[in-house]
Amino acid sequence: MKRKSISLIGMPACGKSTIGKELAKVLGMPLLDVDKWMEEREGMPLREVIETKGKDYTLRLETDCIRSHDLHDVILSTPGSIIYNDVLDVLQEQTHIVWLNVPFAAIEERLAPDVDNKRGVIGLKEKGLKRLFDERTPFYAEWATSVIDCGSKSATDIVDEIVGIFRK
Repeated sequence: MKRKSISLIGMPACGKSTIGKELAKVLGMPLLDVDKWMEEREGMPLREVIETKGKDYTLRLETDCIRSHDLHDVILSTPGSIIYNDVLDVLQEQTHIVWLNVPFAAIEERLAPDVDNKRGVIGLKEKGLKRLFDERTPFYAEWATSVIDCGSKSATDIVDEIVGIFRK
């Protein structure tokens, strides 16, 4: 019997990849990390994909990844920019969307070492982190099936909370 998958959404540095790996282990499901898939497909870091091929191309890659995979029995770690795509209805229909809601101060602290945007955050250079955070937050809230307030929780606590929701 196929289980409904879990899609993790949220700002860059909110812990989607870390939590995704742990969830995959605990639930015995494969992890599809969209950022890693795009890097492997393009043969370069995500930052370079964005810089050389552009934002629109990168967003299309995100869409291609979602549309080309079976979204059953999988943990999906999405890019923070997934909310700009036309695949959210697909994710909402086929997966349980969990927003890893991390306060702005924590995101700012986690991204502070990345002054050169090595992560490849779409819109960061043009808009700045605070504006990007304020722009994206309502979209995460709108599309999330569940919201996990991650402010002071450990990765283990977050995984346990998601597993509890998922197993209901």
